Amino acid sequence: MTNIKVVAELAGVSATTVSRVLSGKSYVSDDTRMRVMEAIQKTGYSPNVMAKGLKMGRTNTIVLMLPDIQNLIFPMITRGVEDAARQKNYTVILCNTDENSGVEKDYISTMKSRLVDGFIVGSMLPNSIHIRNLRTEGFPLVLINRFYARDEGKIDIVA
Repeated sequence: MTNIKVVAELAGVSATTVSRVLSGKSYVSDDTRMRVMEAIQKTGYSPNVMAKGLKMGRTNTIVLMLPDIQNLIFPMITRGVEDAARQKNYTVILCNTDENSGVEKDYISTMKSRLVDGFIVGSMLPNSIHIRNLRTEGFPLVLINRFYARDEGKIDIVA
C-alpha cells in the first residue's frame, strides 16, 4: 500500500508538501503541485481516512441508531439523515437495535472506539442512561422520534 512518504519521494518533496497539496490549505507552487499530483496518480495513492481521523480528531462519521428499520417511519428518516449528511460530506453508519438496550450498549461502545463524531438516536427508552451519557461524555447527540420531557433542554431533539 502506497503511503504519503512514497509519494513525496517520487515527487522529490517532503511528506509535509504532499500533505499541503492534498489539503489545499497552504501555498505550493504550481510546478510542485503538478509533480505531487503526478506522483499520486502514478502510485495510486489514496489518503488513509482512519489516520486522518486520528490526527484531526474527527472522522466525518455519524451513527444513526434505530429500533427497527422495518418500522415504516424509519426509512424516511434514514433517507433524510443520509441526504443531509452527504451534503456536509459525512458518512452515516446505521445501527438497528431491535429496541434491545444490550445491543444499544454494544453499538455505542463499538462506535465510540471508532471515533464517530456523533449519534442520532431514535430508540431511546425511559431508562436509557447509556444514551444520555453520550452527551455528558462530549458526543453530539440528537434524539429523534422519541424523547422524554426530562431530556428537553438537555439533549437536542427532533420530533
